[in-house]
Amino acid sequence: MRILVTGANGFIGRILVQRLLATGVLRGTPISTLILLDKELSDFPEDNRLRRNLGSASDAALLRRILADGIDVVFHLVSIPGGAAEAHYAQGYEVNLLASLELLEQLRQQPARPVLIYASSVAVYGPSLAGRMDESARACPELSYGSHKLMVEVALNDLARRGRGRWPCAAFTGHRGPASGAQWAAFGVHERPAACFRRWRALLLSRFPASDMVDVGALLCR
Repeated sequence: MRILVTGANGFIGRILVQRLLATGVLRGTPISTLILLDKELSDFPEDNRLRRNLGSASDAALLRRILADGIDVVFHLVSIPGGAAEAHYAQGYEVNLLASLELLEQLRQQPARPVLIYASSVAVYGPSLAGRMDESARACPELSYGSHKLMVEVALNDLARRGRGRWPCAAFTGHRGPASGAQWAAFGVHERPAACFRRWRALLLSRFPASDMVDVGALLCR
């Protein structure tokens, strides 16, 4: 199996890569190649399964080279987070929206249909969240970051409707517990196979260690 992780040098990306290397399998299939993409890639172990690519996810030519030999699963994690995207609109627009759309277009052209795990955000729902939510909740982003994330979800839904692959989404919000260190709270995980929109899975507002991102990926890849 060939896996691509964008934003591999980030907090979730680094732990995800460590976990994938340690587990060695995804969906019961051995991982033969783990491709990392980020502007910086530091302190990763020497492992013959790793392929390091320094650069921006918005570089269409670089993406083409990375995907030239085919891809099975993509964890698309790279982003300019909310505050930075708000302060630097052009940068957020390029990375959060244009780079994501370019990746979708190139994956659409793959002869085999890959699985894309897209890290969306609760920012698509604005600042006020109910204690429990499902797909009937109204998207109402108030920042550019959430708006761009929602635009990508709309594009994913359209590609799924057209039968061009499986495009699961995971919506996360950062959380740091007082004693447990950095964690991520899973707001929800959903997928849109073809025109069908399944109910949010049972991860709503549950807390799990960032290292379990690979388990979320395995769940979505089923």
